[in-house]
Amino acid sequence: MTMNFGQDNPDASDRARRSLGMAGGSFAEAAAAGAAAVLAIIGLAGTLTEYMMSIGTIALGAAFLLRGGSSAVQQVRLISEGSDIGRPTFGTGVTPGAVAGITGVALGILALLGVAPTVLVPAAVVTFSGALLLDTGAIDVTALSYQRTNRLERIPSVSTGGSSGGEQLVGIGGAAIGILALIGVSSVTLSLVGLLALGATAFLVAGAVGTKIVQSSR
Repeated sequence: MTMNFGQDNPDASDRARRSLGMAGGSFAEAAAAGAAAVLAIIGLAGTLTEYMMSIGTIALGAAFLLRGGSSAVQQVRLISEGSDIGRPTFGTGVTPGAVAGITGVALGILALLGVAPTVLVPAAVVTFSGALLLDTGAIDVTALSYQRTNRLERIPSVSTGGSSGGEQLVGIGGAAIGILALIGVSSVTLSLVGLLALGATAFLVAGAVGTKIVQSSR
């Protein structure tokens, strides 16, 4: 009995560490997305508009990259443990969020260097919006379940209610705003509005997920 107790303890502490790591990733994503939203607001107020727009694009790209990276890490971890914990409930591969994040960071850096910011930033907004539409369910990677010893366990369930529907609406709106900005309709203003909407949405969803992970791990 003593040996079994000693074997169970490491498993529990490992799950706790895993939960804290997932929560940290969500909070980092929320911080980057929140920074993008704040920079967009500063730009809309007329302060260093193009710089705020470019740096905000980099920050939002980092947020999407963190989101996609977190999903990929959980996929690799669970797949590598497949013989022990059973089959994960999601597919493999790079997520749209990760691709959008890398693309957004690259476009933001080019825009910051002065390479057609009124074209590259709207293109990044469209890219982020498309990723949000394609990757709406990716946030649920932190709620993946697995089978062990004939009972269902969960890496904390973090359902955020209607967040998926809200993300889809913001994704559609962001894509429309980005396309209008891309064809020259108030490019700077619309790009900043798109970054603000996408950043605020990512901030709220990632913050809610991180908070629920922390609460469920207690």
